[in-house]
Amino acid sequence: MALSFTRRIQVPVQAPQHRAVLVAGAAGHIGSYFAEHSHQHYHLTLMVHQPEHGEPIKRFGKVVAADIAPE
Repeated sequence: MALSFTRRIQVPVQAPQHRAVLVAGAAGHIGSYFAEHSHQHYHLTLMVHQPEHGEPIKRFGKVVAADIAPE
Protein backbone atom coordinates (compact mmCIF):
# COMPACT_ATOMS: atom_id res chain seq x y z
CA MET A 1 0.00 0.00 0.00
CA ALA A 2 1.36 3.41 -0.94
CA LEU A 3 1.86 6.04 1.72
CA SER A 4 0.68 9.57 1.20
CA PHE A 5 2.10 12.62 2.85
CA THR A 6 0.42 15.95 3.44
CA ARG A 7 2.37 19.14 3.79
CA ARG A 8 1.07 21.27 6.62
CA ILE A 9 0.73 24.93 5.78
CA GLN A 10 0.36 27.43 8.57
CA VAL A 11 -2.23 30.06 7.77
CA PRO A 12 -2.14 33.28 9.76
CA VAL A 13 -5.19 33.63 12.00
CA GLN A 14 -7.19 36.76 11.38
CA ALA A 15 -9.59 38.41 13.77
CA PRO A 16 -13.15 37.31 12.96
CA GLN A 17 -15.25 39.79 11.06
CA HIS A 18 -18.76 39.86 12.44
CA ARG A 19 -21.37 40.21 9.74
CA ALA A 20 -25.01 41.08 10.24
CA VAL A 21 -27.44 38.23 9.56
CA LEU A 22 -31.24 38.28 9.58
CA VAL A 23 -32.76 34.95 10.63
CA ALA A 24 -36.40 34.67 9.54
CA GLY A 25 -38.28 32.02 11.50
CA ALA A 26 -35.78 32.28 14.32
CA ALA A 27 -38.11 30.64 16.86
CA GLY A 28 -38.39 27.47 14.76
CA HIS A 29 -36.20 24.38 14.99
CA ILE A 30 -33.66 25.35 12.33
CA GLY A 31 -33.65 29.07 13.12
CA SER A 32 -33.13 28.59 16.85
CA TYR A 33 -30.40 25.99 16.25
CA PHE A 34 -28.62 28.37 13.89
CA ALA A 35 -28.95 31.25 16.37
CA GLU A 36 -27.59 29.18 19.26
CA HIS A 37 -24.60 27.88 17.33
CA SER A 38 -23.63 30.98 15.36
CA HIS A 39 -24.30 33.97 17.62
CA GLN A 40 -20.60 34.26 18.46
CA HIS A 41 -19.70 34.64 14.78
CA TYR A 42 -22.47 36.94 13.53
CA HIS A 43 -24.53 39.93 14.67
CA LEU A 44 -27.95 38.31 14.57
CA THR A 45 -31.36 39.89 14.10
CA LEU A 46 -33.91 37.20 14.94
CA MET A 47 -37.31 37.57 13.28
CA VAL A 48 -40.32 35.94 14.96
CA HIS A 49 -44.09 36.16 14.35
CA GLN A 50 -45.04 37.04 17.93
CA PRO A 51 -42.86 38.90 20.48
CA GLU A 52 -43.34 36.17 23.10
CA HIS A 53 -41.83 33.59 20.70
CA GLY A 54 -38.53 35.47 20.97
CA GLU A 55 -38.08 35.01 24.72
CA PRO A 56 -36.08 31.73 24.55
CA ILE A 57 -33.69 33.06 21.88
CA LYS A 58 -33.23 36.71 22.84
CA ARG A 59 -29.84 35.97 24.42
CA PHE A 60 -28.48 35.19 20.93
CA GLY A 61 -29.33 38.49 19.23
CA LYS A 62 -31.83 41.26 18.65
CA VAL A 63 -35.40 39.92 18.38
CA VAL A 64 -37.92 41.64 16.10
CA ALA A 65 -41.54 40.65 15.58
CA ALA A 66 -42.62 40.81 11.94
CA ASP A 67 -44.63 39.02 9.29
CA ILE A 68 -43.24 38.86 5.77
CA ALA A 69 -46.14 36.90 4.27
CA PRO A 70 -47.72 38.50 1.20
CA GLU A 71 -51.02 40.23 1.80
